[in-house]
Order: sequence, then C-alpha cells, then structure tokens
Amino acid sequence: MLWCEIDPSRIGYVSVRGAPAVAHDTPELHIWGAYIQKMSAVEKTKQDREPLLLTTVLFSSLPPNLFTDESPAKYTVDAVFNRRVEASEISAIESFTSLNVLSRSGFGDVALEVQDRRLRIHNTCLEQLRDGLATVIARLLTDIWTDNERERLEAVVVARADAERELERAQAVLDLAREVSFDANRVTLHDSEAKRDAEASAQGFAWDNEGGHNPQ
Repeated sequence: MLWCEIDPSRIGYVSVRGAPAVAHDTPELHIWGAYIQKMSAVEKTKQDREPLLLTTVLFSSLPPNLFTDESPAKYTVDAVFNRRVEASEISAIESFTSLNVLSRSGFGDVALEVQDRRLRIHNTCLEQLRDGLATVIARLLTDIWTDNERERLEAVVVARADAERELERAQAVLDLAREVSFDANRVTLHDSEAKRDAEASAQGFAWDNEGGHNPQ
C-alpha cells in the first residue's frame, strides 16, 4: 500500500512510499494523489473482516411462559450477531436460497429475519435449535460470509488493476505533454521528415538526370 506523507527534510516536497518525491502542485503530485486515493480505497476494502457469527440467544426475546402449561410449541427466538450485518449479508440470509437450505435440512417451517444486530428465527423453539437447527444456521452464515469474501477480494483485484492502468495512462499523457515545445528554434520531427522527403526527391531527380533517359 502506498502512503503520502510530508518529508520534513524537504520543505515543499511530498514523499510517497514507492514513488519519487515530487514538488507540491506539480502534475506528478496530482497523478500520484489520484492513484493513492484510489489505492487507499482498494486497500481499505481489502482489509479482512470478521466472520459473521451468532453468539448467544437473547433471553429477553423468549416467551415468558416457557415451561408452563401455556408454553407455545413454536415461537420466535432472537440470536445476537457478533458484529453489524452488511447489506449483502442481510440479502443472502433472508433469500430463498437460505430458505431452501433450511428446508433441505428438515426445517422447512423456519424463517430468518435480520433486525439490527439480531437474527430473528421464526417458527422454532429452543429444543429444535439445540438439536440441530442452530448448527444448520451457523453453517449457512459461514457459507454466506465465505461467498461474500471471495466476491469482495475478486473486486479488489480488478480495482487494483484498474488503478495501475490509470496510473500508467496518466503518466503517458504527462510524458507526451512534456515533449511539446514552443521553441521557435527547435528542429521538430515534422521538419526532419520534410527535409528527408526533400532530400529523397532531390536524389531521385539527380538519378533521373544521370541515367534515367535513353541515349539518342
């Protein structure tokens, strides 16, 4: 990762790790500044995130009449996530794919809903969670996190390649712009080509005059 920092020993210059020091307000600084900004966003995205896990059942969410004659057979159990759930993870958890996973595991009546940092597990019970449903949900969350991480890292690779290409393009434009000179005395490529063409024409004319005609 590249970092931009002020070099105190060179007032008026910016030191970029991995790049030469350049003066303030120069084209190089603008190019490297744009590159660093892009790469900083890429590296921030690259940072490993904590796997999404459930920690414990939220006791206060349980029906108050459990283990009584009025205890419901099925109810909603809230479980606490270890971190805030991202939008892509919420979509995956609440998707039909997740419902199919639960159904194939024998829990077709269960539905999942994310609410803040809680997973609301509808139409279940503590016994069902203890006897296998909790494990199925944990594996489901692991699969969702793994898929999201793979997609995110693939996006990082693409973004880094785009940033590198943009840096090369900007540097090529800068190099070409620096080749432009408004010196009236400068011999240009156009002048050289015109001179070469004129010399070639003169040489051809000389050859024609020397032996290009038939003898009388």
